[in-house]
Amino acid sequence: MIYLVIPLRSKAASRDWAGVKRSFNRTLESCYNQTNPDFRIFVACHDIPELEQEYDCRVQFLPVSIPSPKDLKEMMFDKGYKMHTCMQAVQMELTKLNGGGVCLACRCGRPCQQLVSSLLQRKG
Repeated sequence: MIYLVIPLRSKAASRDWAGVKRSFNRTLESCYNQTNPDFRIFVACHDIPELEQEYDCRVQFLPVSIPSPKDLKEMMFDKGYKMHTCMQAVQMELTKLNGGGVCLACRCGRPCQQLVSSLLQRKG
């Protein structure tokens, strides 16, 4: 199983929330265009953006309740906190499945269509 984690920027910390939503939706679309469906996506966020299409249960939003960052130092803490939140979800998932997996951080806007297949081929 491949776990993709996304620490999504908050609306309050974004200069262009519409751009963040577009980029995030492109990333989700790219993730769901995998040739291998053996993946899960965890998104830690303050605000759940509107989705341009419906997705199945492989994507899970993890709301965080820390204050939105106001400067670069707080943005780095925010990203780390969201990564930690995602990693806790991955750890709980692995505990339930009694198995291993690979966990990767995704940057919004970066294509990753063949990612799962290529990683599972190397692992196999």
